[in-house]
Amino acid sequence: MSGISSTVAVIRERLHERYGDNCLRLAFLELRQAGTPADVRRCLAALGVRIADEDFAAVEASSSSGEHFSAAIVGKLSARRQTVVDEAWRRLKTVCGMETACTVGAIHALFDPSRFQPVVTGHKTVDQYVQEMHDLFNDESNPDGLVTRDEFAAFYAGVGIGHAQDVDFERHVLRAWNLDKPQIATRDELAATSTSVPKSKAGREHPLYQPSSTAVGKNLDQAFDVPRSHNRAGAFTKHAPRPQASSGLNTASTRSKVI
Repeated sequence: MSGISSTVAVIRERLHERYGDNCLRLAFLELRQAGTPADVRRCLAALGVRIADEDFAAVEASSSSGEHFSAAIVGKLSARRQTVVDEAWRRLKTVCGMETACTVGAIHALFDPSRFQPVVTGHKTVDQYVQEMHDLFNDESNPDGLVTRDEFAAFYAGVGIGHAQDVDFERHVLRAWNLDKPQIATRDELAATSTSVPKSKAGREHPLYQPSSTAVGKNLDQAFDVPRSHNRAGAFTKHAPRPQASSGLNTASTRSKVI
């Protein structure tokens, strides 16, 4: 197993040198039809990565199928990385309305590199990043203009090569898709998830007017037995007993005892 692990590490390194962040996505698309280790070797050669005979002999001895070899090359995200990638996919899926694929147009619309370090320092522009992202997914390997969930995960497996720490990778994905910013649902999204949209007194429909103190106050009487002298908010009303006038200072504790 050590032989195939070292070979896979070399293959991933060469792919990343040649194709950058898009390396494992391209490998995933090229290798998905490989049935034997020999097929994998031919597919890698098509990507410009060649395996020496002695290294391939070690692979054949360790791997019984091309699927196993291909899966080792593409790799698998850690649980923490997979969670944030799944959240990004959920955002894309919501916009596209499809379960297993999204459009390149949705990626182009939602991808936001404005907080990437090269943009902040002025070494690269947002438009350059967005155009590169669009071109990555809109090449000849993707003629139908659709990106599957596995393809999206494979892309971020390639991005992860450049981020050794999970926290750095997580921050990169969060910023790229604005997952760390509060999201305000649109009227259509609210209508799709709720049978009724609460309205303000003025009749406006907006997330800011979702159940507030006004709505809570209407049901406060049922929450506990409110005295008649209190209104729904628990404040005193005109029906409350009038405060008694003070009879003066209580001098009981300060009066000196005359002996």
